[in-house]
Amino acid sequence: MKKKTISLILALILLLSCSATAQATSVQAATPSASITINGTTATCRVSIAKPGKTIHATLQLWQGRTMIDSWSGNGTSYLLITGSHEVTKGKTYTVKVVCTVDGQSFYVNPATAITGFSVNVYSYHRLTPRTKDDSSAVYFYYRDGKRDHIRARALGGSAQNGSMNNCTVSGGTRVNYVTCHNGNKYSIHSFINEDGYRWATLSFSCPNLFGETMSGEWSPDSANSYKDATP
Repeated sequence: MKKKTISLILALILLLSCSATAQATSVQAATPSASITINGTTATCRVSIAKPGKTIHATLQLWQGRTMIDSWSGNGTSYLLITGSHEVTKGKTYTVKVVCTVDGQSFYVNPATAITGFSVNVYSYHRLTPRTKDDSSAVYFYYRDGKRDHIRARALGGSAQNGSMNNCTVSGGTRVNYVTCHNGNKYSIHSFINEDGYRWATLSFSCPNLFGETMSGEWSPDSANSYKDATP
């Protein structure tokens, strides 16, 4: 009876040990991620990498579009933390990427993206400064703050940053004059900007009987994530 009891206890200890090892392995196997936060016009970038007993070399890079605007490097054993800050421009999208090796082998770290905000007067479809559009993904828009519950928005496309812009807004696969966006919500504004062959994109805003008031928010000509579809 004692032998059976001891065997049962040993089996239980072995099972718990295997479970704990599996959980630890799962935690260690999780892919680390870089981070970026923007406060006003200052972007703070960060990455931490933990690989017990291993040599880590990494470079943290800050990108705006296809241009790297700053970088910070470091190395360590078992653990590495890299931070850096850089002044950024309102209304643009910034991404942090990490180039890393662990014991001389390439090691992947998830990138991160942040978008600086803007503040603009809302009248007669006032437009933002155009930015280059790289793909056919939806235009991202976050109506962060304003006195009105909702505004009208258009996705515009053009061949040159300082040239004329044409309405390319789409809802449900059909071209529309505008879409409606409510205060406090993030939207995917669909368009045919890329399909129409335009390289530049922007948003314009209007609201009936609204003059001299301002709104603030975030936008990006391309988006990796999906948000609430904007409709008329």
